[in-house]
Amino acid sequence: MSTAMQIRQAESADDILDIFATRRAVFHLEQGISLDREIDDTDFAKGTIHLLGEDASGTIAVGRISPPKIGIPADLAEMFPQIPRDVLIGKLGHFCVLPAARGCGNGKELLRGAERLALSCWARSAGGGVVLLQVAAQAPVIGFYQKLGYRLISSRDSYLDAGIEHRDLVKLVEPQASVVQFPGRWL
Repeated sequence: MSTAMQIRQAESADDILDIFATRRAVFHLEQGISLDREIDDTDFAKGTIHLLGEDASGTIAVGRISPPKIGIPADLAEMFPQIPRDVLIGKLGHFCVLPAARGCGNGKELLRGAERLALSCWARSAGGGVVLLQVAAQAPVIGFYQKLGYRLISSRDSYLDAGIEHRDLVKLVEPQASVVQFPGRWL
């Protein structure tokens, strides 16, 4: 039995190398996505947050949060009429879990950790103290995100990214929703 996954924010070049190695294993070797599409400018943009999920064996799950933008597009404003138009919206991406670590809650734990971090970093009283998080999900994992409260953006059609069908989903993350207990350590 493995130890509980611990989640932390990347702090060093070695952390980034571990993240890229994990993404390479999942997206390139497992799914066949070319390496030149896997690493992009957002990885190095100011304000991008990289997360690592680690257990006793090392890095087993990773994800990133793109720098937020102020203001929401009209289609999301229609989905969430109760929130101010100047709310911050962030994009989650490149979330993956190594095959051996799947099926035991590590993906859910990493996603919840990202939500908590985005809320603590970006929630502003001017925006109602909430953030919107958007994810471009591969078709096979749409249900995973929906179980965790993400909603399909019905005004947006499916599209191919790196030859894989994707759909955009979004979730309103509020302070009370961020108080989620999980078996890992959050730094």
